[in-house]
Amino acid sequence: MDMELKQTQFIELRAIGTSLAKISSQIGVSKPTLISWQKEFEIEISNTKATEIESTKESFRISNFETARRLIGLRAKYLDELETRDLKDIPTDKLLKMFLDLKEPLEAVAKTTVMVEEGDMDFLNSKQVSIDL
Repeated sequence: MDMELKQTQFIELRAIGTSLAKISSQIGVSKPTLISWQKEFEIEISNTKATEIESTKESFRISNFETARRLIGLRAKYLDELETRDLKDIPTDKLLKMFLDLKEPLEAVAKTTVMVEEGDMDFLNSKQVSIDL
């Protein structure tokens, strides 16, 4: 493995918090050399770490948004069922409880969801989700 590739691996591993001892055994470079590289590549490590953090945050936002979408859709189905069926199979109190039980987790997810993509505004503004929380 050439030195430039080892340095790139070092930067990536340090950015995610891997210890010098583990990096040393993983890429086959002595710990004193890694200490030297730590100083030499401080900015690159910091930039890579920031990129990793931003990527993780983005994944979290997308995950929360998708969870909110599913909860809203499920809650809308419960409401539709309450409005259209005669409630012979499921007692009203149980179906209403199922509907109301989604309020708290939906609000929790909504509080952490800060990014809404342009195409998702139509979904959020649709009749299906204009349910009073």
